[in-house]
Amino acid sequence: MDRKAEARWNGGLKDGNGTVKLESGAFEGPYSFTSRFESGKGTNPEELLGAAHAGCDAFLVIPAEPQAFATQEWKFAVNSFIVTGASKRGWTTWLAAATGDKRVKAIAPIVIDTLNMPLQMKNQTAAFGKPSEMIKDYVERKLVPIPDTPEAKKLWTMIDPYVYRDKITVPKMIINGTNDPYWPLDALNSYWDELRGDKWVLYVPNAGHDLRERDASGKPELVPLRAVNTLSAFSRCMIFDKPMPGL
Repeated sequence: MDRKAEARWNGGLKDGNGTVKLESGAFEGPYSFTSRFESGKGTNPEELLGAAHAGCDAFLVIPAEPQAFATQEWKFAVNSFIVTGASKRGWTTWLAAATGDKRVKAIAPIVIDTLNMPLQMKNQTAAFGKPSEMIKDYVERKLVPIPDTPEAKKLWTMIDPYVYRDKITVPKMIINGTNDPYWPLDALNSYWDELRGDKWVLYVPNAGHDLRERDASGKPELVPLRAVNTLSAFSRCMIFDKPMPGL
C-alpha cells in the first residue's frame, strides 16, 4: 500500500508550527511540537490510525512456539485473528477492520458505543443536557461539540469508524455496559442498522465502563464474567467456524 502526505513547517523545533495534508484530501490541519510530543492543542489523529495499522502489523509477530502448538494440537496454522479491545482500544478494533486486512477474521469492540459521532454528540447532549463528563478533555480542546468547520468535519470523518462501515464486513460482537457514563443507553441506535455483515451485541446489566456487574449494594464483581464468557464463546465460534447461537 503506497500513501503520501504533505507537511510544511515554519520556525524552530519547539516554537514553530506547521500544517499537514493527506493525499486523499480527507484531512488538512495544523500541528506543532506540543501536539505531536506533548499534550498541546493541535492535530494528532494518527494515534488511532497508527494504532490500527500497528495492530495489523503485530499479526506478523507470532513466536515459533505458539505457532507450533497450534499446528500440533489444533491441526492448523495461525493465519487469521480476532481483534478486540476496550474503550480507545475498541476504537482501534473498529479501525483495524476498516483497513481491509484479510487477516482480521472478526472483531469484538468493547465499551466504545460512539460510531456516527456527529449524531452521537447531538443525542448525548440531548440525553445528559451537555456532553458526558467522561469526555471533558475533548470538550476542553473544543473538539466536542463538533465545530461546524470544514477542518473539524475532515478530522472526525477520518477517525469515525462509521465512515468505513461498508468496509467493515467481518463478524462483530459489540459489548457494552448499561450504566456506562460515557454515552446514553440508546447510543447503539445511531449506527446498528447501518452495520454490514453478521453482528451481535451484549449489554452487561448493572455495569459501567469496566463491565463489572454490581449487586444490590453496589459492590462490583471481581472480574467482568459475563463479558469474558461472551467474548470467549464468540471467539470459539469464529476460530473454529462454528455458527453462533440463533433465536
